[in-house]
Amino acid sequence: MKAYGYDKNDEEYEKIIELSQVTLSCNKFDIDKIINFLVEVKKEMENKKVEDGDHWHYRDYNDSWNESESDLIIFADESQKD
Repeated sequence: MKAYGYDKNDEEYEKIIELSQVTLSCNKFDIDKIINFLVEVKKEMENKKVEDGDHWHYRDYNDSWNESESDLIIFADESQKD
């Protein structure tokens, strides 16, 4: 697994940054929502042919998400099989 991100001030998402660590600042409710998101992504990955570049946005699975929050994106990298 690799982690990437963008600077919060990079509104055009022009410069991707490879991260050595990721810190999520959240509460129990947030963790539950993230777990549910990950479970849904896992189900979708098991039930369809996943190709490199397929991706899922946390914001699409969370009705309470807003622009002030960070989005969590799961990006399929099929070159890293089991």
